[in-house]
Amino acid sequence: MKHKDYYNDEYISDFSKKLHAVLPGFNEKNFCDSLAGILDSKELSARLDCITDAMQENMPGSYPEHIEAFFHMLGPKSAQPEGMFRSGWWLWPAGRYVKLQSVLCCGHIREKSWTS
Repeated sequence: MKHKDYYNDEYISDFSKKLHAVLPGFNEKNFCDSLAGILDSKELSARLDCITDAMQENMPGSYPEHIEAFFHMLGPKSAQPEGMFRSGWWLWPAGRYVKLQSVLCCGHIREKSWTS
């Protein structure tokens, strides 16, 4: 099984439940419906992009609230460093969301400072 194949409709359903548990206003139905059946034809990066776009559209609140919610999703620290590669893969969309939001934020700050 290729790594990209883990990010399928079953994953989307499970991940949406985890997001809803930490962000009660998260729109599980819309999140799942918007991704149903579209990931299979995509490569890994494109799948993660689709998931993070759907997260952005369906998470209530602000970026700091999203970070706090992701923190609560983490669970206990892995006893072994390699554990993140065996069991932490399901968090990659959250990490990608954080990365993309950080880039957007930094770009906005940089643009604002150049135009001031």
